[in-house]
Amino acid sequence: MFSKTYRMARNYSSLLFLCLLCFFLVRSRANNVPALFIFGDSLLDAGNNNWLSTKAKANYFPYGIDHPLGATGRFTNGRTIADFFAEWLGLKFQRPYMQVATLHIEDIYDGLNYASGSAGIFCETAREHVGINLSMGKQVSLFNKTVKNFLPLRYKSETELANYLSKSIFVVYIGNNDFLFNFEDFLKPNITIRPTNPDEFSSLLVKKLGDYLKELYQLGARKFVVFELPPLGCFPGIAKELRARNECDEKLNSYLKIFNAKYAKVVDDLRSLQGSTFVFAKTFNLTYDIVQNPTHYVID
Repeated sequence: MFSKTYRMARNYSSLLFLCLLCFFLVRSRANNVPALFIFGDSLLDAGNNNWLSTKAKANYFPYGIDHPLGATGRFTNGRTIADFFAEWLGLKFQRPYMQVATLHIEDIYDGLNYASGSAGIFCETAREHVGINLSMGKQVSLFNKTVKNFLPLRYKSETELANYLSKSIFVVYIGNNDFLFNFEDFLKPNITIRPTNPDEFSSLLVKKLGDYLKELYQLGARKFVVFELPPLGCFPGIAKELRARNECDEKLNSYLKIFNAKYAKVVDDLRSLQGSTFVFAKTFNLTYDIVQNPTHYVID
């Protein structure tokens, strides 16, 4: 399961995300963004899994072959998309939260990275197959700890802290692993509520994810960049024989379309929260087209 599904979750191009978010982040730069807070899975993990009991680690060769520090725990040859965001905004790279005990307090004020390889929206996702991860719920809990215990060391008043958080950007990309590990049987692991069909499965996911976004808002977050899910059914690890014929697992892709439609509605509803900004990055169609028509996207 791990070799066939998990590894390919991190294989699609960061260039897509760079294109989608460039305008928003460049515009945000003019507003003096003080910090980035990162939530998600292996696409954004900066090394949190180095401290966890899991098979999902990236702190060894060939990971990091293009990174100045080598294999840091990032599931990439170099920088993650979160690193690019930080660079654009003139910030330091966000350190993994699990490293916080060894950091100088000044290192956290540019933000922290809570993302964890193999993590999902459901806390049970991937644990049976891969091991411990920081689920989305755990990541939000750690951010709560950050707000309560660490940030007040600099931002002494509630007004100062609220201003800092309201100007920061919160990047959320999660949900891939909930489908990669669970879509065939709709959660073989022991989950409290067992869905019976793709629509119900997606409804449970987006309801829980929407609640987590609300919790971040209640903790002070105001500017969000959130991603829909890509066409996982087109990734090599899902169906090797289909990909050899340039075909995708359209059954799985149809589930993702259901999720994305429901997620878009949840995000649209969240835009009614006072003072909030939600940028919903629609990645499915563009990624699908890149897979189906790669020659249209050749970069010299």
